[in-house]
Amino acid sequence: MPRGFVHHYDINIQPDKCPRKVNREIIETMVHAYSKIFGVLKPVFDGRNNLYTRDPLPIGNDRVELEVTLPGEGKDRVFRVTIKWVAQVSLFNLEEALEGRTRQIPYDAIFALDGMLNFTIKLFGKINNL
Repeated sequence: MPRGFVHHYDINIQPDKCPRKVNREIIETMVHAYSKIFGVLKPVFDGRNNLYTRDPLPIGNDRVELEVTLPGEGKDRVFRVTIKWVAQVSLFNLEEALEGRTRQIPYDAIFALDGMLNFTIKLFGKINNL
């Protein structure tokens, strides 16, 4: 069970209505293009609106808008990605609930862990299909 905290960020991609696969590609491109923000962090993205990092991004509580360009067939596609810090999620609270030391269910930690596990499954699926 992971310990400590994860940082939850809200992600908004415009234009929206892209499939999750394209959204993941946008975020992956963004992480590589904006190394001043992401550094060596490997964020976890659920394909829609939620991004999690182990350490906080150097944006504080500010809303940051980034431009991301994906190469297309004949024409590049440009997206605007907005990142906004939501919360610091305690994984300790989840451990406390699982150990029966508290009756309060930490849904934020459950959603974060679910996102991390799904991301890992997709990552290993991608590697196994090479």
